[in-house]
Amino acid sequence: MNIIEKYSRSTYSSNLRDDDNHHQTEPLLAVALSDKSGIGSFLWRIKYANDASVYKPLLIKWTDIVERKSIKESWGKSIDFRQIARLSINYYIDDICKECNGTGKEKHLSNDQLLSDDDCKICNGTAKNKIPGFKNQIEYVARCIDVLKTKEREIGGRAIAKLARNFDL
Repeated sequence: MNIIEKYSRSTYSSNLRDDDNHHQTEPLLAVALSDKSGIGSFLWRIKYANDASVYKPLLIKWTDIVERKSIKESWGKSIDFRQIARLSINYYIDDICKECNGTGKEKHLSNDQLLSDDDCKICNGTAKNKIPGFKNQIEYVARCIDVLKTKEREIGGRAIAKLARNFDL
């Protein structure tokens, strides 16, 4: 079971005790303690624990980060960093193609419960939505999505290392 599965499973635990016999909360703690940026645990909570309560604080922190990024990279006044932040965080949270429900395949013509061999016409078989935004925004949104995904992987890697140390792996 990977860290995402362990984390998701631990959020549904009916027993949040953490003692010698109960270890269900360890992935939650490992992810929380692995976050140095302030947004990493929010990313995990919103994406893998379906915790919508962190959306607003996550968006506020992410918008601040994107604003600093826009100044550092001299994006220009025509690019609204607030909109780039919102578009990128929304895509990060839910990037699955709605037409094919993330399968990448069209539904079979005779039975919509079956999938055909044809790629989805909306996502071209990628199972992902197209990156949102106007033409002049897509590059900036894509780069911000990459930053979010990198942050998620960094937190996951640190959490795995913390869990491994606890179990002497």
